[in-house]
Amino acid sequence: MTETPAIENPVGETAPGSHTLIDRRSPPAEPVESRTETAPANVGGPDISGIVWPGPAGSEVDALAARFAHGLWRRTEERLRQYAEGAKTSWEQHVATRTLAALDDTHPSARLAAFSHAAASLALCDGNPDSLLVEEAFRAARFLAAAPGAAPLELVLPERALGENGIYFPHANTVLHAGHGPVAVRSDADGTVFTWTDGRAVTAPAEAPKERVTLAGHRATILPEAAGLSVMNGTPDIAGGIAEVSPPPDPVPASETIELFREGATLLNAVWPEAWQTSRRLLNAMIIQPQDGEGTTSITVGRLQGALILSVRDAAQVGDAICHEGSHARLSLLFHVDPLIEDDGAETHPSPWRADKRPLKGLLNGLHSFVNVCAYYRRLGEVKPEYAEGAARIHDLQAARVREAWAYFAPRAKPTAMGQAVLEEIEQAVKAL
Repeated sequence: MTETPAIENPVGETAPGSHTLIDRRSPPAEPVESRTETAPANVGGPDISGIVWPGPAGSEVDALAARFAHGLWRRTEERLRQYAEGAKTSWEQHVATRTLAALDDTHPSARLAAFSHAAASLALCDGNPDSLLVEEAFRAARFLAAAPGAAPLELVLPERALGENGIYFPHANTVLHAGHGPVAVRSDADGTVFTWTDGRAVTAPAEAPKERVTLAGHRATILPEAAGLSVMNGTPDIAGGIAEVSPPPDPVPASETIELFREGATLLNAVWPEAWQTSRRLLNAMIIQPQDGEGTTSITVGRLQGALILSVRDAAQVGDAICHEGSHARLSLLFHVDPLIEDDGAETHPSPWRADKRPLKGLLNGLHSFVNVCAYYRRLGEVKPEYAEGAARIHDLQAARVREAWAYFAPRAKPTAMGQAVLEEIEQAVKAL
């Protein structure tokens, strides 16, 4: 969890700062020529392209994201086949076989897209107990419906599949509420339609609305999207609360808050397009927390890979949060394949960003994210002069903290071969501050 200092906005009002996300509506800014955050080719060493700094599509970080989604898809397929073989009712057999058929008919690249959403990470991560994974496999059709390039899907979900709180279809941005009986799902190139036994039906729109819409007598809610990210507030997936997220998310965030997020996304895209484009490839959902007074927070949760969790105050803070949490998302994917440093997990190390002690890996996370935050504020001041004074103040504050953290971390870190490559890039970034 992070909190950012205040930055003066263009009209001179002081507002506290934070970490946030980005929008795709503004054209790319002119390149900032004073300095670029591009790592040199690591010839002969481990490929860490796109990890320390945002990189172009096709960087190693994109391959790691695909690998993560592949693990979710294969885990689901395995549980579905087990489910089909042990089906005790015609409902179970129907749902399992229809979902498997659609999965088998979907091209592997489209399967990756289907299971890349943060909702799939939360439901299907390998940390979940096997009993829960089997139950989620029974509901896995929700990840294929409306997914880009997915094969046609047609099945009837029993009321049991909706659970007590309903079911969320992430690619259709739709929540089906419980208590209305079985529902037929038909999804193909023409769209996704949900039909109940009394003939009431809802068609998921091709483009998500700017505000949530409830249809068919409160049987379905179409959720909004902001800068291409699904707004997951109010979904059954997080309605029960997530232990790592405090304060709990707003069930229905204000439309003004979502619009501020869009403005922040636009600002980030204008001042550092590569950071927005990389974050947009890796982040596909957002969860908005209430703002605590003037302070703001942003959080990364490992089992919600692909989600940005944040409070929203102003556009500059949103850009900060996207850079910060986007950095965590990149490094998290690398941690799935390599520990980077030796770390016993003991929370004994001081951090300039936290009052509590942290494991050594926590310092590495902080260094990695805040060199990106510093780059953001440098670019913000250069591209948007109206932000220059406040951006310089935050840049200098965070740069001093980065140097302090590196002076403590560097002599204690024992990196792996891949970790050495990461630390060398971070060291270059620290020296350039």
